[in-house]
Amino acid sequence: IARGTLPGTLGPLLRTLVASRANVLVSGATGSGKTTLLSAALSLVPSSERIVCIEEVAEVAPAHPHCVHLLERKPNVEGRGAVTLSDLVRAAMRMRRGPEVRDVLTALNTGHDGGWATIHANGAREVPARLAALGALAGMGEEAVAAQAASAFDAVLHMRRSPCGHRWVSEVGVLTRARGPLACEVALSATASGQVTTHEAWSSLARKAGL
Repeated sequence: IARGTLPGTLGPLLRTLVASRANVLVSGATGSGKTTLLSAALSLVPSSERIVCIEEVAEVAPAHPHCVHLLERKPNVEGRGAVTLSDLVRAAMRMRRGPEVRDVLTALNTGHDGGWATIHANGAREVPARLAALGALAGMGEEAVAAQAASAFDAVLHMRRSPCGHRWVSEVGVLTRARGPLACEVALSATASGQVTTHEAWSSLARKAGL
């Protein structure tokens, strides 16, 4: 908030999303601040909760007393011993960028609330296309991805980086299938200077987040 990453009402919104155990997708280009925002958000999780971070390499480092890190492992020289992100997501479900999207969507549709994930995208409205592409790698059709994603995620936070290096949440969206194919409708948008504008999907987001 002090650096302008969460301008205006976005700071209270982020706290509400964490407190309500919402499932959130953080999107943005490489270097836009997705991991930093994710770490900050997870630091707001009550200390009585356990956080399970599933990554290719350890990047997320929330200031939290109960954080378990599960990291992907490549096969050895004999081609054995590999542990994939899909394996780790399934293991995390038992613990209470590709094919793993299937398992993430399954987890968030089967009572596992408070899930946060990151995805590369150029804007909030481009997130459905990225999900469809990842779903194809997992052998999922667009209809299956759309059905699961629309019910799995409560909000999409899109990060942007200016030429001078300033990073901020530029859009907050809601995934919907109201008009047919999966789409991400913008609820809030913010400029680099911190001006926040409300859009058509705000009422839907407020209802999902319990605002």
